[in-house]
Amino acid sequence: MMIVQDLKIGYTVCTVTSFGRLTMPMYIAGILNDGTIYLDFDNNEGDMWEVDIKDIAPVRITEDILSDFGFKRELNTEMPTYKIPDSTIESYIVATDNECTSFWLTNACNGEYTDKSIGNKTFKYIHELQEIFYQKFNKLLLINI
Repeated sequence: MMIVQDLKIGYTVCTVTSFGRLTMPMYIAGILNDGTIYLDFDNNEGDMWEVDIKDIAPVRITEDILSDFGFKRELNTEMPTYKIPDSTIESYIVATDNECTSFWLTNACNGEYTDKSIGNKTFKYIHELQEIFYQKFNKLLLINI
C-alpha cells in the first residue's frame, strides 16, 4: 500500500479497479492531505481522475513498460541497460539480473561512475526511479504517458 509521503506530483502510478485490475499508468497531478489523489495522462481532454490513496498502485518496471515509455535498450552491455529518454542528463537504469527483477540508476552506461550513496539503491517501480533520479540530479523525471 502506498502512502501520501511516498508520492510527488509528476510521479507515475496506476489505480486498482473494483475487480482488482490495474488501469493504464497515469501521472499524479494533485495530492490532498486527506489522501485524495488527482491523476491525468498526456493528451487527456476530459477531467482528471479523482481517487483515494488506497486505490493507488505502483507501476512495476518491465521491459514492455520501459519500451512503451521510450527507454532505449543499450546493446553490448553485460546486464540489461536502458537509456532514460528525453533527459537533459545522460543517465541509464541497469537491471540487477537478466530477469529484470530490479534496477539501479547510473549516469554511465557501464555503471563505473555511479554515485554510491544513491546509485546503489535498487528499485522496482517507476515512481521509485523518479525519486532516485530527483535525489541524484535534482530534476524531475517526467515520463510521457
